[in-house]
Amino acid sequence: MKLRKVFLILVISFTLIFTALAVDFKEGKTYNGFKLLKKEKISEVDSTGYLFEHVKTGARLFKLQNDNENKAFSIAFKTIPYSDNGIAHVMEHSVLCGSRKYPVKSPFEVLSKGSMKTFLNAMTGSDMTSYPVASTNDKEFKNLMDVYLDAVFFPNIHENNMILKQEGWHYELNSPEDELKVNGIVYNEMKGALSSPGSLLWNKTMSALYPMNTYKYESGGEPEAIKTITQQEFEEFHSKFYHPSNSYIYLYGEGNLNEELKIINKDFLSKFSKKDVGSGITEQKTFDKPKEEEYYYSISKREDKNNKIYYSMGWMINESDNLQLELAFQILNNVLINSTGAPLKTAILENNLGKDVGSYFYDSIKQPMFYLEINNSSLEKKEKVKETIQNTLKDLVKNGIDNKRLRAAIKQYEFKLREADFGSFPKGLAYGFNMIYDWKFGTSPFESLKYEDRLAQIKKNIDTDYFENIVEKYLLNNNHRVFVTLKPQKGLLAEKRKERKEKLQKMKENMSKKELNKIIAENKKLKEYQSKQDDPEDLKKLPLLKLSDIDKSVKKYPVKEEMIKGRKLYTYLTDTNKIAYVRLMFDVNSVPEKKLQYIPLLTYLLEKLDTKNYSYRELDTEMKMYTGGISVYRATHFINNNYDNYRPVVGLSGKSMIEDSSKMMDLMIEIAKNTKFENKERIGRLISKLRSQEERQMGHRGFRVAFDRLQSNLSQYGIYNEKTSGFSYLQFLRKIDNKYSKNSKEVINNLKEIYKNLFHRDNLKISLVTEEKYYNETKDSIASIIEELNGRKIKKHEYKLRKDKKNEAIASSGTRVQYVLKGSNYRNLGIEYTGKMNVVSQILSRDYLHNKIREIGGAYGGFGGFTKNGMFYAGSYRDPSLDSTLKVINNIPEYLKDFKASDREMRRYIIGRISRFSQPRSPRAEGDFAINLKIENTTHEERQKIKNEMLDTTVEDVRSYSKKLEKILKNSIISVYGNTDKVEKNKKYFDEIIYFSK
Repeated sequence: MKLRKVFLILVISFTLIFTALAVDFKEGKTYNGFKLLKKEKISEVDSTGYLFEHVKTGARLFKLQNDNENKAFSIAFKTIPYSDNGIAHVMEHSVLCGSRKYPVKSPFEVLSKGSMKTFLNAMTGSDMTSYPVASTNDKEFKNLMDVYLDAVFFPNIHENNMILKQEGWHYELNSPEDELKVNGIVYNEMKGALSSPGSLLWNKTMSALYPMNTYKYESGGEPEAIKTITQQEFEEFHSKFYHPSNSYIYLYGEGNLNEELKIINKDFLSKFSKKDVGSGITEQKTFDKPKEEEYYYSISKREDKNNKIYYSMGWMINESDNLQLELAFQILNNVLINSTGAPLKTAILENNLGKDVGSYFYDSIKQPMFYLEINNSSLEKKEKVKETIQNTLKDLVKNGIDNKRLRAAIKQYEFKLREADFGSFPKGLAYGFNMIYDWKFGTSPFESLKYEDRLAQIKKNIDTDYFENIVEKYLLNNNHRVFVTLKPQKGLLAEKRKERKEKLQKMKENMSKKELNKIIAENKKLKEYQSKQDDPEDLKKLPLLKLSDIDKSVKKYPVKEEMIKGRKLYTYLTDTNKIAYVRLMFDVNSVPEKKLQYIPLLTYLLEKLDTKNYSYRELDTEMKMYTGGISVYRATHFINNNYDNYRPVVGLSGKSMIEDSSKMMDLMIEIAKNTKFENKERIGRLISKLRSQEERQMGHRGFRVAFDRLQSNLSQYGIYNEKTSGFSYLQFLRKIDNKYSKNSKEVINNLKEIYKNLFHRDNLKISLVTEEKYYNETKDSIASIIEELNGRKIKKHEYKLRKDKKNEAIASSGTRVQYVLKGSNYRNLGIEYTGKMNVVSQILSRDYLHNKIREIGGAYGGFGGFTKNGMFYAGSYRDPSLDSTLKVINNIPEYLKDFKASDREMRRYIIGRISRFSQPRSPRAEGDFAINLKIENTTHEERQKIKNEMLDTTVEDVRSYSKKLEKILKNSIISVYGNTDKVEKNKKYFDEIIYFSK
């Protein structure tokens, strides 16, 4: 009887497998409503491509079929902006707020809370909106597809006007006496996103370069324009653009193609008929002559206006569907500007025309743009800047572009194409995004993904004047270009804020009592909607895996640890496609405490200075020619997952093909042993450039700044980290930059001393990730370079870093939103880390804090939780509030005390958190992760214990954290990065306010 059962199971299994593979897709045939137009093997992405058209609607579908378990799906629509109101962006948020089959407030949040996804998001571009998902679990992948398809085609936005109010904008007024305000998630997101000069410069350049078509608009939305969107306009936008005839559907991975087509057709596309959407984009006519524009950005009244001018040059490349030209521009972008010693960058920096230069080739729009940006210049240098750009381009055309630098740039670009390492981002989605940018303008997906012929042609063109001709035609002699000047204006943001406030006040004064009461009633209705719990029966409609669907074991990572020439070598063997990944890790404890802040400066300078055997330009070329990249980095290992037992390192990380691995390691040693610090002027320019970059990024890194500042109040590691990467490090950079002309000798001597003490043999650990058959060969190369390092004895230092604990705010007039944090070191309070903390973190982040801070409060994000190293934190991102957010955080113990959840809801929380620990990794990322576990003494058994504790978490376990968090929050520190006015209004929370000006 048992044998018969086994036989039947085998028969059924083989039948299912055969059924999955049985369909032999033929061109011209129709499958589940989709006609196969073309089928072709694409060796570059190790897949077979299938291009379909949906017969009834004209929807386009492309599948990359392969054996990758990390399956991907995306549906995208051309969404053409017609103003700065950001309606496409608001729509991207809103369609995920309930649909026909899934009528809960936010299916997206429910899925984020509890699904085995490896990616789940949505994004708005200049002319397209995409909805991508990925999962390694077949059942979950189909669930995610179904939820997303229902969201985009049948959203609740047509029946529920609360969605636009929450996600987009609404007037906020809770009583007749209150101040009239504007709130909304996208409204506040864009207030933060558009705060920086860099964002403003980019937008103004686009607007000036494309005055006749959709690209002149900010697709994300200008805050003042967002609040013009009406409900009728919103619904009409969806009805027009979110139609199958306007869609681009993409699939990737090992999934059953026929089943995937069936899901897409049966409940979704079959319900529509073909229509002409009218989503074409007007072609921008070329200018007769170049244009110039001037705009202003805000600085605080405390700031000095000197050297605060930003310049940009944008060229429209009047070519569409030219993949060969796009590849050439990617190479030129690297060779001319975005590499060490690049001629255009060098000409600007060495003539002191700016502190930093960057460029970007923007090819995901109809007529691409080549963009150049110069930061921290002055107005009197404007003509010299324009002249230098033109003269440098003329010189390159006349005298030629360095042949070896071209070859090196092409070789490194080729390496990246073949490596296809996208870190934790799903490979399938990376391919899909790159392909769809071309597909939407008529390029075949097959041609977009196939790069071998283009690479071969570009290599042939090196020995011709091909690249020089491109520079001459598309840059030098291109009249369709714009030069933008961005000037600082003191208090501009405060003036605009005052104008908005007065305008709203006047609007309120002119309102009748009936109109005021209507706004108050709508606000009340919105808050009731946001606070209302979803119907349990509606929640059950959303698919949810069983715990039995999940692998309960954690993956083993076998790492080989051995001594080689007296140093530890950690090796992880896996399929790397003939690539060797090497890290040389040097302990930082050879650097005295008072000079720790020089470490990040040193890591920035290395690779950018001359060495014994190469100029810095030659070194850059050699690295590109023989490697996929060598970088100097900083990292910290936490031994036994403990903040108090931290081991900071400085490392050199390199990757190359096996045949070039010996050369790669020679170059790594060249950097670690033979760097020269004699070029005082270049070091000074690089310090100024680094300072400029750090200052510019402050507006984008508000959360990181506040988080690092918080950590510095909680642990020794936190102090070290903030001193070497946070706001304190920026203050250090400013100090040495301001006094460099007087103190250059002292700065350089300190750099030399740290360099000498840091990079020596007794301070070294090595990490290797490669294939087993290349292990011995690569190991021999590693052995030879160890002997080249200095081996003298070096004094080891113990750090006793001190900082007064205080509630702090960094106030900036350059930001319109807040980043609010509160946290503590729970291990100092006698609380130990367990896996159950992960589930509590999931509940707080995806439920309580998200609902209170984002949905009700209007911030872009609200989240928090426990780290395994000993920290608890809770906070907000791009938040219009400060005081109310801290009150929400302080109420966490009360929320947990009364926490209720059904078995199904608990299962969702557990699955959602476990999915974060089950993300596929690239070979390099997996190898580095495995070796870091070994170094940090984290065993397989400990990781399994954590997962078991997560799986076993109960409602009672969650409630038990109420008392713990009451204790934690009573001993917590507040850290905020926010708008000056908002911070000063809430000064009662802070022991110190630090004013930041760029």
